[in-house]
Amino acid sequence: MSKPSWFREYGECLELQKTEGRIELSCEFGAVHVGLLRASLSVYFDRKGSWVIEWEIAESEGVQSVRGARVVDTETFLSLLGTNRSSYQRMGLGIRVGLWASFPGPGMNHVLDPNICVHVRDEIAVAVTSLVADEIEIVDGEPAE
Repeated sequence: MSKPSWFREYGECLELQKTEGRIELSCEFGAVHVGLLRASLSVYFDRKGSWVIEWEIAESEGVQSVRGARVVDTETFLSLLGTNRSSYQRMGLGIRVGLWASFPGPGMNHVLDPNICVHVRDEIAVAVTSLVADEIEIVDGEPAE
C-alpha cells in the first residue's frame, strides 16, 4: 500500500521515546520555503479514562509554531496508533490508512498547518499498545469498564 496523498514526509522521521506513562515522538526536518522545522507528538492517559494526543510543529528558531490536541477513547487511540493496521477514521479526531495516520487541524495540509502525520512503524505501534496495557486493565481484548 502506498502512502496517502495527505501524508506529510516528516511523519517518516519521528523518533520514539517512551517514558513513564507517556510516549514522545519527535524529529527535525527540512521544509521547502520554510527551512528547518521541528515536529513533536506526545500521548498519555489522563486518568479520567481518555487518551490525550498533543502535537506541535515549529520553526527551529521558535519564531512560529502551531499546536493541536485531541482527547480520544481507548478504542480510537488503538485504532489510530496501535498494532491494528486496518483503515480507520473519525471525523475531527484522526485518520489511519495502513501504516499512515494523521491528526487533522484547520487548514489545507500545508507545512505549518496544525495537523500532524505519523508513520506508524512497528516500534511505535508496539509502544502504544504496551502503554495502553500498562495504564488500563484489558479484559478479553477490550478495555475494562
